[in-house]
Amino acid sequence: MKRTVRAVALAAVAGLAAVFAALPGTQVLEIRNERGRIVARLECEDGQFVHRYVHSVHLSDVDEDYTIEKDGSLRLTATRFDTLGVGIPYDAEGGFSQEGNRFVLRMDRTYRSLPVRVSPLPGHAILTGDREYPLSRWFAPGDLAILEVRRIPRIGIRSFRRADRY
Repeated sequence: MKRTVRAVALAAVAGLAAVFAALPGTQVLEIRNERGRIVARLECEDGQFVHRYVHSVHLSDVDEDYTIEKDGSLRLTATRFDTLGVGIPYDAEGGFSQEGNRFVLRMDRTYRSLPVRVSPLPGHAILTGDREYPLSRWFAPGDLAILEVRRIPRIGIRSFRRADRY
């Protein structure tokens, strides 16, 4: 009897694991702390996000545009900023232009993960679609935030969307 119960339980677990593995997945931007604890999973519906921080000298927003690649890497495609001067790069491999009132450096750099020290200045955030996620929500100034792409079953999206509500 015990063997039968164990066999049925094992078959049920294996069946559930197979169904779960077969569910369609999606890539999410996972944010972890330096101990590896997941603090957020953000869905980037268009496969893009912006890493925004405030420049410590100019005190203006700097936006780094990223694309999530199919292989799970992060591709930095552009950096946008308001002023030129100290600490602002001026030579990009993809070109330099002005779009409206912002300067744009085009680039093509790929990363497996993006380690970021959280700024003490307000405005350090991740933007996806029309949502802004301040890193100060999960981290203290100076803490290390690690951004990576993870593939998870679509069924798991609902759980992290609920956690992202303000």
